[in-house]
Amino acid sequence: MGPDWLFHHLQLLALLRLCVLLLWVWLRGRNGTSPTTLPAVKFIKKRSKEFTPFAGLLHKPLCAACE
Repeated sequence: MGPDWLFHHLQLLALLRLCVLLLWVWLRGRNGTSPTTLPAVKFIKKRSKEFTPFAGLLHKPLCAACE
């Protein structure tokens, strides 16, 4: 059996080769797809800056005691 350092170096080279191969396959697959289109942006309606005076209660009271 060979020295341990040789075995570890060969393992490291195999792992590095596997990572490079996977990166190459991943990048090659991304080039073939068409770019995705973004959905249309819906603009939020801004509130009017016009001052409206307080006209009283916002809702009708629930009972006569609340009035």
